[in-house]
Amino acid sequence: MDAYELLNLLVRPVVVLMDATYWGRIFGVVIMKDSLSGDVLWFKFINRHERLEDYKEGISYLVSLGYTFKALYAMVLRDLGKLFPIINSNYASSIK
Repeated sequence: MDAYELLNLLVRPVVVLMDATYWGRIFGVVIMKDSLSGDVLWFKFINRHERLEDYKEGISYLVSLGYTFKALYAMVLRDLGKLFPIINSNYASSIK
């Protein structure tokens, strides 16, 4: 099995949970996890605070790999449909 075949086995429709957590006041991580499988799909270490661009970077990376999205959820972001115009806004929401 070559790398392309392996990637096709891993790429699937996902429900992405997105959030950031911090250790202390400066160091943190933005993480994207598939709620269906429990797999971590993407993460990025950050300094001081998360930005909308961090989330966009992660989603763009997943799109480049071929993932499709059943839904996107975030704890603090609003207007995810506007942030990610490639994804139907009916499937993007924020948890309040």
